[in-house]
Amino acid sequence: MNNFTMVKAADNIRILAASMVEKAKSGHPGGAMGGADFINTLYAEFLVYDPQNPLIEGAELLKAEGIKTRIVSVPSEGVFRNQDKKDQESVLPAGKKVFGLTACLPVTLEGLVGSNGKVWGLNSFGFSAPYKILDEKLGFTAANVCKQVKEFLGK
Repeated sequence: MNNFTMVKAADNIRILAASMVEKAKSGHPGGAMGGADFINTLYAEFLVYDPQNPLIEGAELLKAEGIKTRIVSVPSEGVFRNQDKKDQESVLPAGKKVFGLTACLPVTLEGLVGSNGKVWGLNSFGFSAPYKILDEKLGFTAANVCKQVKEFLGK
């Protein structure tokens, strides 16, 4: 990504942090706003693909049941929205059902999934434990992703 895009993405993180706090009517955006450049660099350059991601593993379970899936990673909605509409449509076609998975508040993906979509995420913050335990306890597992998507699709 070029510098202009990275700055815009970090600014979008700041806006989203403030929006999440406002929507939740709780918390403080200071940490996220102050670390937006770091967070953006981390996600854009280092945390690009994780084969153990429950969304990827859940998609494999869905595929085994004959349900077609497409995984899309959009680390910055602002950067995505700054793309040409044709490019946006090639990633998230209009009229298709979209399931979003986030380890944040669902509001972070609502703009992307649209009215034809569903977001599954956290309702609160503050959990502390090794990530594998948290993933299991909070439902970030392939089996739960598969279940959530099937419920969303009515299957």
